[in-house]
Amino acid sequence: MKIQQLRYLVEVSKQGLNLSVAAEKLHTSQPGISKQIRLLEDELGVELFKRVSRGVRLLPEAARYAETLHGLFERMRRATAALKTIRSAVVSALSGGPPKVQSHSVSSTSGGSGSRRSVCSRRARRRNTPRNSA
Repeated sequence: MKIQQLRYLVEVSKQGLNLSVAAEKLHTSQPGISKQIRLLEDELGVELFKRVSRGVRLLPEAARYAETLHGLFERMRRATAALKTIRSAVVSALSGGPPKVQSHSVSSTSGGSGSRRSVCSRRARRRNTPRNSA
């Protein structure tokens, strides 16, 4: 099963079962969508669409499946956006600039000689430590 096949199912469902419009939105061909959906049906072992003389009809179980997938794709989109926002805040903090985001917390990530959080903590301690005036 490929994510692209699941995206095709969701888009066909969103476009009122109009494969041509779904193909246009997905920048692919209608026969390509038909083939991938057929392969998905074979792999799942269930029929998602009832083929009729003038197109297709989404079966009730497939409609629920498509709704669930749509929700998952939306959560993935939001999670990716949040990750990019957090990364931007971390990069900004590491470069000494003001944080761009305050609503997300960033846990430490290991890598290299130390974690990013420890670098930020060391910088914060340096800024908050009174300097000796000799």
